This record gives sequence, structure tokens and C-alpha cells, in this order.
Amino acid sequence: MRFLAAAAFAAITALAPFHAFAETGARAGGVVEIEADGRKSVMAAGGRVVVSGNVENNVRLAGGSISVSGSIGGDLAAAGGDVGVTEADIVGDVMIMSGDAALSADVGGDVQIIAADIDIAAEATVAGDVNLAGAAITMAAEVAGDFKADGAAVTLTGAVAGDADISSDYVFVNSAIAGDVKIVAEEIEIGPNAEIAGDLNYSATARAKISPQAEIEGDVNYTEVTPEELDTSVVEAIRPTLGGSIAFSAAFNLAVFVSGAALALLFPGLFAGVIEKGVGAPLMTGLIGFAVFLMAPLSAFLLMFTVVGTLLAVALLVGFLLLNILAFVATGFVVGHLILGRDGGGQPKILFFLLGLLVLLIVGLIPIAGGVLVFLAYLIGFGAIVRAFLAALRQGAPS
Repeated sequence: MRFLAAAAFAAITALAPFHAFAETGARAGGVVEIEADGRKSVMAAGGRVVVSGNVENNVRLAGGSISVSGSIGGDLAAAGGDVGVTEADIVGDVMIMSGDAALSADVGGDVQIIAADIDIAAEATVAGDVNLAGAAITMAAEVAGDFKADGAAVTLTGAVAGDADISSDYVFVNSAIAGDVKIVAEEIEIGPNAEIAGDLNYSATARAKISPQAEIEGDVNYTEVTPEELDTSVVEAIRPTLGGSIAFSAAFNLAVFVSGAALALLFPGLFAGVIEKGVGAPLMTGLIGFAVFLMAPLSAFLLMFTVVGTLLAVALLVGFLLLNILAFVATGFVVGHLILGRDGGGQPKILFFLLGLLVLLIVGLIPIAGGVLVFLAYLIGFGAIVRAFLAALRQGAPS
């Protein structure tokens, strides 16, 4: 889903007024480094994104590798391959979707992370709730609210002021928890430093290994389950988080949906050409999309080193970001038409768009392969919008 998020960030950036770019800190390219002191907000996308300094409001980032430090007066939203947040002070919420996520920051709001590997350091503090979904999860920070984690291996060593709810294959708890603890897992260990003020309720295939030094003030309730029942229990436990993941992704793309749908209504002739190019020749269209997707930021970067090329580089970046808006919309239309057919039986055009977005959203939740498939679909949409634009320029302005 990282590619959908990247498109969303680019789209929101492109909608910002041109004269506000310097104040907002909107950037895109292969390597993007922003010293954010004096910026009201920051939006950036690139292969490698580095943001430091003080930002008054929100920070929204997408890229292959993302590094954040400094203070943020609003929320931080980041989507990428690797996301690292170190020595940071964030007033609002933190939302991350990535392959690997590392957080060492003071967070004034909630933390929601979806990643393969999640590491929240002991130096971090969270004033709100924490909701994590991933494979390997290590939580060492203090949490003032509730803690919820769904993964393959979860280690909790940070104090939790609220309740803890964990679903995993393996769970290790070795911290102070002021509320109740609920665990669904195959193997459970309660360490010597564990202090649970409430009840410990757990479902597992065998009794938990509870250290004699662990302190549990409430009741300990064990429900024995078979491996088959455990699988069902884990699915039921993860379902709310999965729903949260979908809502999180949908929120990332809401601005793109609204702006893109409006553009599609304003230029119906253009999007008819997009559908024709994308559905009729997807392979060639995808290759064109891939070439433009790589060359446009690179060309803008090279132009910045010339005397007269700076303005051209900025104009090229603005055009590239605008294409990302249209490409995201185009991908939804193309996928929808591939499912319902090119003519669609006279169904409303918005139905194709909604269906395409829903399919991309669901496919993107599949680990690794889902991201690859979504990116390939996005390249087809990107190439389709480029081909449609070229055709429209040859024939006149788009209708």
C-alpha cells in the first residue's frame, strides 16, 4: 500500500498553491533533504527522504527510505520501505505504513504503525494509545493509554498505563501494566519484571510460562484452545486492526479521491482516452508509465544545476505531481474497467472508480506481492494518463 500512499502525498502537494511551496516545504525527487526550520508544514516524496528541524504543523512523507528528527507541531504520516523517527518531539499523532519502522520520539497523541518489523525504543514516550500490526514487534516505550498489537512475535517491555491486548504466535510481557491484559497466542511468557494490576486473560495451546517474580494482582484466566481454534481466535482478534488498516489507507487517499473524481468529471473526454489506452494495451502503457515515472524527477533534479533551469525544474515537478493525481484516478478507472469490461454495461463511471480503488486497497494489504501488484497497476494508470495527454495535445485541448 506504500505506493498508494505515495500517490496521495504527491496529490495533496500538487493541490497546494504554487507560491506556498517554499513555506510549506513540498518536495519530490530521488533524494529529498529538508531542513524544516520555519516551515509551517512539510510534504515530500522521493527515493530517500530526510526531514530535520522544527515544523509548526503536519509532516506527510512517502519514499523508499524515510528519516525524521526534530520537532513537529502536528501529526506525522509516513509511508515507505524503511521509516526511522529518532530524537523527535511530535505533538500530534504518528501514523506509519512501511516495511521496517523504528520510533524513538516523544509523541503527544496516538501511535498507529503497520509494518513488517516494528521497533519502538525505550527512549520514546506515547501520551495516547498505541496500535501496532506487523510481523516482529518490539515495544519498549512507556504508553499513557492502551496498547494493542497483532503480529507473529510481540515483545512488550515498556510500561502501559491502560489495558494491553495482544494477538500473536509468540508473546513476551515483561513490564508494568496498570489495566487488564488479554493475550491470544500459541506461546506466552510473562517475565520477572511484569507487574499486572488487573486481570490476565489468555487463550493458548498451553499454559503461559509465568516467572515466579512476576506480580499479578488480578485473576489469571486461562482458556485452552487447539491450534485450529487458535487460528480462528487470532483472526477474530486481528479483524478490528485490519479494519483500522483499511480505514487508515482510505484516509491517506481521501484527498486524492475527492480531487481526482472532480477532475474526472471536468474532463470526461480525457478519461475516456485513459481507459482506452490502459485497457487496450496495458503492457506498453505500463512501460511508458515506468519510464516517465523515473525520468521526470531525474530531469528536474538535473535542471536545478543549470542557471536557467531552476524554474523549468519547478514547473516540471509541479506537472509531475499533478500527473500523480490523475494517474491515481486513472488506475482506479482502468482496474474497474478491467473487472467490469470496457463498456461496463452502461454503469455510472464513478462505479468503476470506486470498484477499482477498493480492489487496489484490498490487494495492497497482501504482504510484498500486494505492493508489487499495486505498483504495477499504478504504472499502467500513470502511462495511460501520459498517453491520453499526448493524444489530447495532438487533437486539441481535452474536452
